[in-house]
Amino acid sequence: MAPNTLPWVSYKLQMPIDNLVELAANADQHYKPFWKKFKNGKSRFLEPADKKLRAVLDRIRTEILLPVPLSAIVHGCVKDHSPLTNAGVLVKSLNLANVDVKDCFPKMTNRMVYRTFREIVGVGPEVARLLTRLTTRCGHLPQGATTSDGLANLVLTPVDRLVEKIAGELGLEATRYVDNYYFKGARAREAIGPTIAALQGYGLAVRHKKTFNAGPRNAHIATGLATNGYRPTVRRNARDAARDEVYRVISRRMRGADTSKQERSLRGRLIHISQTNPSFAARMKAQLQLAGIHL
Repeated sequence: MAPNTLPWVSYKLQMPIDNLVELAANADQHYKPFWKKFKNGKSRFLEPADKKLRAVLDRIRTEILLPVPLSAIVHGCVKDHSPLTNAGVLVKSLNLANVDVKDCFPKMTNRMVYRTFREIVGVGPEVARLLTRLTTRCGHLPQGATTSDGLANLVLTPVDRLVEKIAGELGLEATRYVDNYYFKGARAREAIGPTIAALQGYGLAVRHKKTFNAGPRNAHIATGLATNGYRPTVRRNARDAARDEVYRVISRRMRGADTSKQERSLRGRLIHISQTNPSFAARMKAQLQLAGIHL
């Protein structure tokens, strides 16, 4: 069986080619978009696939997308990498710069995705058209689809290569977490302009309000973690918010209220904090245990 042909795709995705073609022709109908509201009042438009399409997308992700090598600067949606590993590269820096890609998934068009399948994944045009129809909705990468993060990483691969070159010429360390490029080093500010030009040259825009250069006297925040010190830490305001939530849960429990929902949320928050601030998380858990609450 020749690689990257329609029979090859049928084998990889474990579905007859006629069924794949039919599914691709009506792929938009298999996405179920909705608005998700968050506690902070913000909303996000999500476009997950239904069960039938998701089974195919899961196979595309594991069999076709994940085996493609990525730049070493990429930390988002990569095995054994995380916001913590991203921040770990950026600690103890004189300057920290950030360039944020605006509306990353919605702005990644089906043309970009097709070109990625052809040039980065390396499949033929017929296969690329089929995979593009399956993995895009209304002409863009859908947020919430299981293939979108992997495809976004591959779409940005040409930019990653340029960013590596920019960082090398300026003596910087660079990382990318999903749609955020970070630069660590004395000349970090100088990387902002060329990176914006690289993104614009590839048809993507920049969120200027979130693009910054933080000097030695400013807080350095990368993927939600403070990186001014020798190791990443959860920001003080986040720890304060967790402490306040612990006391609210204890108070409500003492009044006989049902706190199971709040406890689940608090459990996740303390697990996150324990990755960088284990002693703080341990103190909070001890306070909860004194009140008879075991997360």
